Amino acid sequence: MFASMEMFLEFSMAAFLVVAGKGSYFGFSDMEDPNDDYELGGWADSSWPYFPQYDTTRTGRPLSPPIITDNGRHYSREFEREDRVC
Repeated sequence: MFASMEMFLEFSMAAFLVVAGKGSYFGFSDMEDPNDDYELGGWADSSWPYFPQYDTTRTGRPLSPPIITDNGRHYSREFEREDRVC
């Protein structure tokens, strides 16, 4: 479905940010991690790499609830420090 892990990460972060509330936290696990010796399905420490996007994505607080358009097929949200997350 996604051409790369980076595209999947970007999609996942956007989906999270559209619906996240106060006290929400994001983590991204590789469910098919070849280094998961215990076959824990993405729950092993090696399956949770630290991505640079965690440090570079600075949204601030949401300025509105999610905005739903296109008959429920498009969600977006505005934040203090970013124009829009879609």
